[in-house]
Amino acid sequence: MRLTRSSPLILAYALVGGFVASPPSSVAHAQPKEPARVWFTSMSPDGKTLATAEDHGAVKLWEAATGKELAALKGHKLGAICVAWSPNGKTLASSGDEAGGDHTVKLWDVATRQELATLKGHTHIVWSVAWSPDGKTLASAGGDSTVRLWEAATGKGLATLKVSGLPVARAVAWSPDGKTVALACDESTVRLLEVATGKELAALKGAHTCVAWSPDGKTLASLSSPDDTITLWDVGTRKELAALKGHPPFGVRSVSWNPDGKTLASVGKDDTVRLWDVGTGKEVAVLKWGVSSVSWSPDGKTLVSGTSGQVGKRWDAGTKK
Repeated sequence: MRLTRSSPLILAYALVGGFVASPPSSVAHAQPKEPARVWFTSMSPDGKTLATAEDHGAVKLWEAATGKELAALKGHKLGAICVAWSPNGKTLASSGDEAGGDHTVKLWDVATRQELATLKGHTHIVWSVAWSPDGKTLASAGGDSTVRLWEAATGKGLATLKVSGLPVARAVAWSPDGKTVALACDESTVRLLEVATGKELAALKGAHTCVAWSPDGKTLASLSSPDDTITLWDVGTRKELAALKGHPPFGVRSVSWNPDGKTLASVGKDDTVRLWDVGTGKEVAVLKWGVSSVSWSPDGKTLVSGTSGQVGKRWDAGTKK
């Protein structure tokens, strides 16, 4: 996927709502006729390895510098839809695809490529998984209108946080201080829940599908529907700071903050990735590639995703080429 180490952005093509990835070399069911779709990507904390969640049974690991496939972690019934690295880079969490009736979360030892635990409890698809900043707790958001907290070391369930009104939780994100989780819910709200008590702290109206905290924890980015405005919220005051408009209606898949907190990337169904200056709310670049999810490298110079049998394209953030 990477062509040279000097290229700061890596992007990938998408196929029918997901990134194209090569099909697994061997699976228990019939070999798929189409390439696997990659639903989600996550870059390791050291920036050396890309993990992709795909719909034909495997979580794949790729060497970011060369695009070489390192491993295919097989264990979900049909496929995986979300994947996340632990803060220390030693463990991966993945969630199963509803098409396979898989409502589990799996933990993987990155070094040995072995499954560490299968976390069971959700009764519907697990849309999103996210690690606490200290790496001790994993949060999973499900279609059963719950957020479950798990002890990472043992896989033991710690708590089940229920969302008032029982909306489906589409995405979960931890605040940088580890005290709050933000949920993007399908009835157009972002719910803020206190981790220690499960208490709902706020419901930010007019947003759903995806949510992301700024690195300093002071701002939330979320997607509002149906106009697909990306809204920036002041976490302290619960007030809207800015509305970022550029993608067509019903056209934004995900958002991701640059580690410097100054730039936000949004991924659209219009085959573009748009970069926004958070301070001004202005669009600063439009990358014309079809993708579903992007991840920033730790140095903030690279956006990463996966494509069929490789790690994709790049874009230089400095030269904008």
